[in-house]
Amino acid sequence: MIAPAKNFLIFTTGFLLAASLWWSVLWFVQDKPVPNAIFTQSILDSKIESARSSPKVPKVVFLGGSNVLFGIDSKQFARQAKHAALNFGCAAGMGPELILDLVDPYLSKGDLVVLHWEYEQYLFTRSGQVNITYLNLLFGPQRPFASKLPWADRQALSLSVSFSHVREGMETYWNPYVTPEIYKCNWIMDEFGNIRSNQGGSLPSEMKKAPLSSLINEMAITDDVREIFSAFVHRCNERGVRVVASWPNLYAHQDYDGNRITKENFRIIKGFWASLEIPVEGDPRGAMFQEEFFHDTVYHLNSKGVALRTQKLVEELRPWLEIDD
Repeated sequence: MIAPAKNFLIFTTGFLLAASLWWSVLWFVQDKPVPNAIFTQSILDSKIESARSSPKVPKVVFLGGSNVLFGIDSKQFARQAKHAALNFGCAAGMGPELILDLVDPYLSKGDLVVLHWEYEQYLFTRSGQVNITYLNLLFGPQRPFASKLPWADRQALSLSVSFSHVREGMETYWNPYVTPEIYKCNWIMDEFGNIRSNQGGSLPSEMKKAPLSSLINEMAITDDVREIFSAFVHRCNERGVRVVASWPNLYAHQDYDGNRITKENFRIIKGFWASLEIPVEGDPRGAMFQEEFFHDTVYHLNSKGVALRTQKLVEELRPWLEIDD
């Protein structure tokens, strides 16, 4: 019995030493972001600056991933609806919880938050199968947010980080010939958080062929998503911030037409928001557009598509704006 106990002790000691070493390495590279994290964080910096400078009056805040970033013009909305507005669309790969955490300090009583989440976001988990952008941010410039996550998720996420993350962070930090500044986003973004560099473009042929797997396969909204949005809605209710849900801008792929599973997924999403007592404005089909309105992906509208989508939102949200009058 002594040998098994000794082997167990050696294994446990080795495991703890390896885990401690890995955490130390991740801590060391937290201020040495990889290019992907530098790019995404530069988008966030612009968004936060827009939120800080937004009018201190009740405003409409469009919230979601890049379908909002590349799909809604808050300046046009403000002009047509005669109501202050802010585009806080970020990179969908960040996951919803981080985006909600970042916008939270800039929400005030009377604000109307309009949620436009990409369909993949309803499948989000804090750990497990996560987007590389999410990992790069959590073990880089968004380390403070990572510290708020449940302990078990933090440990699981640390084991998901690849050695290439460490290598790229070191290379970026110590490369004497390249400044990290070159990896920052160079999209033209105005003071309202809107992208102005999506004037034209077209969908790659492979994107036109393939429908979203999240819409043509049976959807099961994750427990993490339920917890994340329940907590956000609760915080908003306590502060007098109103919340409504809408639909993401999307390429109208023919495989969605008459698809039983797609129709059921829409019903599941509506049911999810209903369980949180959040009204859903508009229709998923009304947020789908033809190829001529897209910039470069199935979620990114060009300037013509943005103008059309924003006009639709002015009409759909008008009853909520009249409450403020």
